[in-house]
Amino acid sequence: MSEVLTLASFVEAHETQPLELFLLENARPVLLHHSHQQSVADAADFRTALLGASMPQLSYAAPLTPDLPVYPLVKAAGALYSDRIIIGRTSNCDIPLPFASISKFHAYVTWPEDPDAPEGLEQQYWLTDPGSTNGCFIDGRRLELRKPKVIHDGAHILFGEQSFSFLTPATFEQAVARIAAMVR
Repeated sequence: MSEVLTLASFVEAHETQPLELFLLENARPVLLHHSHQQSVADAADFRTALLGASMPQLSYAAPLTPDLPVYPLVKAAGALYSDRIIIGRTSNCDIPLPFASISKFHAYVTWPEDPDAPEGLEQQYWLTDPGSTNGCFIDGRRLELRKPKVIHDGAHILFGEQSFSFLTPATFEQAVARIAAMVR
């Protein structure tokens, strides 16, 4: 698995580049990972840990800290399916999350292009649960299987017991600016 970036790793670029260049280089939304301290899955165990009724509650007030892992929604080199970002436990996913409550192919994000969309309109992103063991949740609501749901800026997402925030490029830039102010 490749090195995971943190919010702090974006501070130098934010501080030294013009804002337009920073936004251009970070033009895709990101997932901020809030609950990265849970147990990592054993690579030899291909079974997903079943959470059942013990589904954790998502905190809507997760603090921003420099060590939060950042997962840009970009295709990995050689990854499957060019029309989606795949999130799951296996290393061939675009966003590999090696945690026991994450299914091998847990979810995917799509972004249907709309050539008739007005200039300046924020691109919409959709999250789909293809049939994960422990489900996907947006703001506390479980997604119906194989039914894409729009992800809004700042949405709180659960994949199994792992908690994330979905940030558009502009909101991500604001988060990095807050971290930059904290570490100065």
